Amino acid sequence: MKKGLLFLLLVLVVGCFGGNDEQETKQETNGEETKAEVEEQEKEAEEKVIDLGGITVYVPDGYTGTGGDEGYRTVNAIITPDHQKYEIEVPSTYAHLVDNYESTMSLREHYTGASVVPIETEGWRAPVLGYTYVRTNDDSSSMTDFQEEHGASQIIGLFYENPFSEHAHAYFEVEMRVFEGDLTDYYQDFEDFVANYVAWYIDN
Repeated sequence: MKKGLLFLLLVLVVGCFGGNDEQETKQETNGEETKAEVEEQEKEAEEKVIDLGGITVYVPDGYTGTGGDEGYRTVNAIITPDHQKYEIEVPSTYAHLVDNYESTMSLREHYTGASVVPIETEGWRAPVLGYTYVRTNDDSSSMTDFQEEHGASQIIGLFYENPFSEHAHAYFEVEMRVFEGDLTDYYQDFEDFVANYVAWYIDN
């Protein structure tokens, strides 16, 4: 009887320790899976960033993006939503100028023949002043090529005040081309994209 009780007790003890080992193994496995998932998510996040050399584009969920460093050159980023009703082009270059915000808008109006209006940029990812206009023709001073087959396009310009010195400013312009519908249908999406997913870093 005593031997039977001792044997039963031994089985219970071994079972408890064996169960703990199994639980620890499961926890270790889950830990490894979690680590792998985190690494995969980080990899996906890395793949959704397009570095244009000073200008950085973060590709949001529901969009695809091309462009960036091709080894021997940097190509403008093209960002397209999954529904493909429009595309956004972010240039890989920006212009230096000795001027101010109002004069820059006046200059763009002169070159484009469009009404250039300021837009509110407080809280945007890039520390900029903004303006917008509708582009209806080719403009040799633009940073993106006008695609006449798609008709008018919306421009949002970013003016960076004093990045180099007290009198040296810079600007660049992001373009949205609409394939289905009107420019006004997607303007808010466009502005939200430029506000939240375009960063601009200039080394002093």
